[in-house]
Amino acid sequence: MSNYTEEQLGKIWKKGVVVDGLDPVVYRTDAAGGLMKRSLYGKEGNLGWEVDHIYSKEKLNALGVPENRWDDMVNLRPMNAKNNVAKGESYPKYKVAVQYNNDKTTPNNVDVDNKTKVVDETIQDQIRRNYSQWGAI
Repeated sequence: MSNYTEEQLGKIWKKGVVVDGLDPVVYRTDAAGGLMKRSLYGKEGNLGWEVDHIYSKEKLNALGVPENRWDDMVNLRPMNAKNNVAKGESYPKYKVAVQYNNDKTTPNNVDVDNKTKVVDETIQDQIRRNYSQWGAI
């Protein structure tokens, strides 16, 4: 896990999806629908979350993108820890492990099987533009 400042983590957290009925300072969902709890950054478990490199560091490295550009904000988003493991290096289509069960009395996730998501086209476009000098992504 990289060392991000609280300011960076705050900006990344705000990229999460606000859930109707839940405090957005405490809870958000990731792009795959997995619920995350802000205080559980860097923790494994059902509501833990990590910073996801949408286009993986390994792939950026293979393209010759300098390491100091891997953490460009356009390439970062919050992701439930289980979903981040399931996603791995996949891009733009990736596997999903958990999704929010919409139970507002006990916010939690449920395991999902054989579910995939695709990175939003607008985000893909931003990533392509950001890293275009190193070749097609």
